[in-house]
Amino acid sequence: VPLQLILDTYQIDYQKEDDVFLFLDMEIDVNKQVIVKGCDDAELLVKKIDDETYISLDFMTEHLRLSYVKNDNEINLITGAQLLFPYEKALSIFGENEKALITDVETGLQFNVKRIPAGEGTAAVVEPITEEDTAILFKANGNQWNHYRRSVLVEVDGIIMAGSLTPFPCSGRQDKPTGEIVDNRSGSSGRGINYNYNYENNMEGVIDIHFLNSINVGKQRIDQIHQQKVFEAAQYGRSIIE
Repeated sequence: VPLQLILDTYQIDYQKEDDVFLFLDMEIDVNKQVIVKGCDDAELLVKKIDDETYISLDFMTEHLRLSYVKNDNEINLITGAQLLFPYEKALSIFGENEKALITDVETGLQFNVKRIPAGEGTAAVVEPITEEDTAILFKANGNQWNHYRRSVLVEVDGIIMAGSLTPFPCSGRQDKPTGEIVDNRSGSSGRGINYNYNYENNMEGVIDIHFLNSINVGKQRIDQIHQQKVFEAAQYGRSIIE
């Protein structure tokens, strides 16, 4: 994940000189071995791609679950890190046909969704369960459907995960059977499989929830805006849990 994204999201003070980052107890040189004070056995993998520095997910989740005191303010990464589930783990928890309670970070509104079977992927494909759930989602998004990514908390069986939701229903028609190849699917999706499973929620099609390092199917790469929203959700979740 982008190192700058972590530093900015958690508002961690840092200094940067050329390819060297200094923050907390860490000195990261993209071109040399990384130094982690007080943690000799830590392996921190960094690399530079297109002038952006990336830090290994394994290091972030395993070694940044610490509390630091900086300028008399505690920067606690413990809870935030615990809400960041790589998509493989998140999708194993939030399995197909499982239900989840979604909390919209910006508004605090909550609604229920169900994950549908939609083949292999790195995001959860979901539908609101009831008309009321659809109405709450619609309200949270300013009474409109669009591609504005929204930071959300996804709760499944008491486990809370940071996510990013795209409030734009697509790939479905409520006037056609589930699984049938149809034209003119919702969201300008064109011809393809009708992924509409729920015919009583007043919403044609499905929406996606991304987790840490989910891949944008259309572009076959990680969507950095989604990842920013995932981190924002983790930060929000940390504050309400504490």
